[in-house]
Amino acid sequence: MKSVVSKISLCAILGLAAWQSCAAELTWLTDLSKAQAKASAEKKSVLLLFHGSDWCPSCVEMQRQVFSSPEFVAYARQTLVLVDVDFPEKIKQPEKLKRANLALKVKFNIGEGFPTIVLLNESGDTVFQESGYASGGPPELLPNLQRHAKDPSSAEPTKFKNLSI
Repeated sequence: MKSVVSKISLCAILGLAAWQSCAAELTWLTDLSKAQAKASAEKKSVLLLFHGSDWCPSCVEMQRQVFSSPEFVAYARQTLVLVDVDFPEKIKQPEKLKRANLALKVKFNIGEGFPTIVLLNESGDTVFQESGYASGGPPELLPNLQRHAKDPSSAEPTKFKNLSI
C-alpha cells in the first residue's frame, strides 16, 4: 500500500513539474513596441495582459487556470506575442517600467478592471478587449482569441489577376 501511495505521489509531482515547465516556456515581454516588431516579423497578434500580480485574486486565478495551461501555451506559441503589463503593490518595479505600464493603461482605457486582456492586430489596432475573469479556464478565453487573432499558419488567400475567359 505504501508503495502505491509513493508511486501516485511521484506521478503527481512529476505531472505538476511538467505542467509548470510548460508554462515557463512562454516569453512575456514588457515593451509594446518590441512586441509589435516581433509580432510583425512572425506574423502574429499581440496579447497584452493588464494585471496586479501580487494583489489581484482573479489575476492570479487567470494566470493559473489559463496562461499556465498546456492549451494556452500551445496556442500562444503559434499565434501570439505576449506583453505583461503588471501593476504590483508589493513587488518593486523600475520607474521606467511603471511609467510605460501606466501609459499603456491610459492608451487602452483600462481603468481599474483587472485582469484585462487586449488583443492587437498587425496594425496595432485593438480587435478584442475583455476585463475580469470568472473562472472557466482556456475554454472560456481561447475561442474569443481564436476568432480575432491572426493565425500565422493560415495561408494568404490566393489573388487572381486578369482572369478573363
